[in-house]
Amino acid sequence: MSAARWLTVVAVVCLGAVQARGDAITTLYNTGVNTDGTLVPDGATDPHYTLVTTPTGPTTPSVVNTGAFPFPLYLSDGPSSKWIGLTADGHTAPEGDYVYRTTFDLTGMDPGTASIGGKWATDNNGVDILINGHGIGATTPSLSYRMAFSDFNITSGFAPGVNTLDFLVHNEAGSYFNPTGLRVELSGTAEPFGLTGVPEPASFALWGVMALAGLVGQRSRRRLLKAARLA
Repeated sequence: MSAARWLTVVAVVCLGAVQARGDAITTLYNTGVNTDGTLVPDGATDPHYTLVTTPTGPTTPSVVNTGAFPFPLYLSDGPSSKWIGLTADGHTAPEGDYVYRTTFDLTGMDPGTASIGGKWATDNNGVDILINGHGIGATTPSLSYRMAFSDFNITSGFAPGVNTLDFLVHNEAGSYFNPTGLRVELSGTAEPFGLTGVPEPASFALWGVMALAGLVGQRSRRRLLKAARLA
């Protein structure tokens, strides 16, 4: 393989390495799952979310019982998440605003490279999602709980260390029951910080490309000089 072709191959590999640098944010969790990703039993408290705002005060949300109302009106649970709400039976939720909070840790990662994508469904409408107190303008329709998930993406607003994600839901009054709930599935990536003074692997690859480019340039100049002498 010629030096020029080898340079092209190395450049392509290098670019791929640069683009694929993001590592998974392993402290992000869907609603209604254990730390290992398995589903939490009906009626149990969610280990990763808290209700920091409700009409009756802060509390820990419960995993809604799939064998009772508001099912089957809600989107079916599983396989990667479950509904959580003020109570396990889903019935006794007064009208008002509910703020569900989860946290994740970016220690050792560059917050400027972080991004999160996901989807959420709510009862009733989702008002916004906040990253460290700053809204991203995400909403859901009032019938989200029975229609479909709504997608969201977060690409800014991250901070070093522990970050907070707040999901704002408004519950509307009903004649008999006022169920409310939240369902979230999400994942994210961020680049790890490099060791001080030690380039990242992608940097080594870029240096290799630059060195090889210089070698190709030297060989080209030599051929031109040789051709000139023979002329």
